[in-house]
Amino acid sequence: MDYGKLAYLKAEELEARLGGKKESGIPSPALYRRSFESASGRVTLLEAPFGSGAAVIVKVSAANGGDVRLYIGGLRAACGKLSGGGSLVLFGAGSGKTEIEFAAFDGGAKEVEAQVLLLVSATALRERESELRMAVTGRTHLISSVKNGDVVAERCNSVYEDRLSLFAGRGVKADVCAAGSDFCIVYSDLLGRLWSVAVGGDMKIVARSFLGDAPENFGITYAGNRVYVFFAEDGKAKYFSHAYPKGTRGFTAEVDYAGKADRVVPVKDSEPMAIALESGGKVYLLKEDAAYRSDAALKATVKGRAQSV
Repeated sequence: MDYGKLAYLKAEELEARLGGKKESGIPSPALYRRSFESASGRVTLLEAPFGSGAAVIVKVSAANGGDVRLYIGGLRAACGKLSGGGSLVLFGAGSGKTEIEFAAFDGGAKEVEAQVLLLVSATALRERESELRMAVTGRTHLISSVKNGDVVAERCNSVYEDRLSLFAGRGVKADVCAAGSDFCIVYSDLLGRLWSVAVGGDMKIVARSFLGDAPENFGITYAGNRVYVFFAEDGKAKYFSHAYPKGTRGFTAEVDYAGKADRVVPVKDSEPMAIALESGGKVYLLKEDAAYRSDAALKATVKGRAQSV
């Protein structure tokens, strides 16, 4: 059986069931794959997806038999009994968190292959499109934008000539900063995950790094061979960093500011590092005290007197 074809057919059926007219602008649904082993219990395949819903195909193989259940949005979407040494395929469609549960197995790990086909609304993507972002190194400009779920970067000179384009990934929000003579693009994908893409001067991808869950809104800057990601969360200004061009996500730290942070925007190419912080309708400029920067701790401290501007 062609499970990929089945997923697409079921995705169309789900879209019709969820009541809307099929929207143009997305050439194909976003596909998310995951493989893992689990001994028992319930495993989350996917948190609540961005978009209207998802079509899910799960293939489970195990040496021992038992029951397998698929849950979408807290409701059981499919279930089946797996024979020892065999495989079982489950299909479900709906919206919300997607989980798979193993019960009554006689021990031993189960190999699981999951494919989640996200139905992404073109209208929803347009509502979340980010504005243009730009970074400059020397005489070279890099402009990032998000259009219908595509994160695109375009290189040009100061009079918009000698243009080259690059597709960075599928996402809903992106920012760009200069990184020495190169550039770095950080974007959040359709599943709410954050990625960093290092782009060389020849407009080729040098490295790609997965940075975990994406903040709701974020901005990036570069300092000391690290890319810093700033964002506001729960009224606090926060940030983390990763080594450029490829590195893991550092510890999240709070900016040294006592008031409530509504929005945080890093100042590009600033040395020392600086951020603009919006609080209570006023904008404050905070600058880094470089003495507190510690690459070993994977973080910096932005502090100093906040001045309204």
